[in-house]
Amino acid sequence: MKSVCIIPARGGSKRIPKKNIKLFFGAPLLVHTADIAKEASIFDEIVVSTDSSEVNELCGNHSLVSSYPRPAELADDFAPVYGVMKHEIQKLELGEDDIVTCLYATAALLRPTKLMEAFKQHISSGVVSYTFAVTPFTFPPQRGLYRNEDGKIHMLEEQYFTTRSQDLKQIWHDTGTFYIGKVREWLSEPFTFNSNSVGYPLDPTEVQDIDEQHDWDLAELKYMRLKNNNDD
Repeated sequence: MKSVCIIPARGGSKRIPKKNIKLFFGAPLLVHTADIAKEASIFDEIVVSTDSSEVNELCGNHSLVSSYPRPAELADDFAPVYGVMKHEIQKLELGEDDIVTCLYATAALLRPTKLMEAFKQHISSGVVSYTFAVTPFTFPPQRGLYRNEDGKIHMLEEQYFTTRSQDLKQIWHDTGTFYIGKVREWLSEPFTFNSNSVGYPLDPTEVQDIDEQHDWDLAELKYMRLKNNNDD
């Protein structure tokens, strides 16, 4: 059985230009994430999938294996990650029982030990479709609100208006960090959130979806906190 990590890293990012290669505490964000994959010591091969010549050059400068270029249909804003993963798996000519981990380039807060533990749990389970990182909502979404165009507020679920937050069922969400599955799953079951998948829990302080500048700022604050805790 072979274990491969694929890091999708597009060059385009409208809200944070060149996000994946932007410097994050002295090194490109992508390099932070690739180092995490290396330190986990669970992969036979780590491949960066990109449509960008700049990302490809960066990989060369940091001794990272780059799969470049992607086909045109997998290089625009609407290309699904599943399509990218399928393309790279077929390009690598992997066997159906090989394990492939999709690790997002923005996963700089992930600790290598957590990735290693999730991987080992996936291997030992034997029957799990995918293992992917989840974290609890920091506020119960059952008490969520939405605003109309005129600014008026409405509850999503009015029946929970008088329910205490601590009495509501805890709800989790995907962190957009990593997804682990056998090749046969990647090629036949693109829906990772299926009933045979398992969520590996991460603390909200260990994850940050990075789309806007304020997300980047939060990621920096969380990274400093994690680093300070590790130094202690």
